[in-house]
Amino acid sequence: MAEPAITEHTTVAQLRELIQNAEAIPSDLPFHALDYSPFIVRLRVLLQTLLVFPLHALFVPLEVSGQEHLAGLELPAIFYFNHMGIMDAVCALRALPLAIRRKLVIAATQDLWHEWRRPFVEFWGGGFPFDTRHNIKASLERTGDFLDDGFSILIAPEGGISRDGTLQPFKPGTGFIATHMHAPVVPIKIDPAYRTIFPPMNELIFENLPKKRKRIWVRIGQPMTFSNQTSVEQATQKIHQAMIEL
Repeated sequence: MAEPAITEHTTVAQLRELIQNAEAIPSDLPFHALDYSPFIVRLRVLLQTLLVFPLHALFVPLEVSGQEHLAGLELPAIFYFNHMGIMDAVCALRALPLAIRRKLVIAATQDLWHEWRRPFVEFWGGGFPFDTRHNIKASLERTGDFLDDGFSILIAPEGGISRDGTLQPFKPGTGFIATHMHAPVVPIKIDPAYRTIFPPMNELIFENLPKKRKRIWVRIGQPMTFSNQTSVEQATQKIHQAMIEL
């Protein structure tokens, strides 16, 4: 039986119940281990640096601030960003130093694994499917496995693109990850003006092309750590507030 979806209205008690009662990682959660092997990871980072980032920068010049907050950061870490439009994760990746990108994966909605975007997300971005509707426990377990293997995680806690550019409520799974997976949590805020370059995604390929060229800012906040004594509600609130204050 499919699990109910996690939304901003899901309570922490409901989330814990879903995780406790859910099955272990099911075979139908799309995953290709080869895409996260050392060779493919090195190849991906090389192609990102030499091809993806320069192409993206033609339309999205970045002004990055706050990189000093990454000095001495204990890895792996959880990086989270506000979801502004298609390929906004590239802005977050470009803001991070190579030392972090060498071992980083993106938690992306499983819906993309049923679309033409799958190879771009999976191979070029290092994305893995995070399903908040049918495989909640499986998704959280896989996130934990990546962290155990030394991979940092990049995630959009809103769970979807903001349609008006304002920060949406964070799903409680964000607080659960922060308090139970023992990794620093770092906010990355993307200029809402990004959505004028790449508006919220459409199913048609040509409609996802950049609409204009515009310089935008990206701000990296201070790392936060949470113990498992911190409530999920409190952690989610602090993570959300840190993004607002950036």
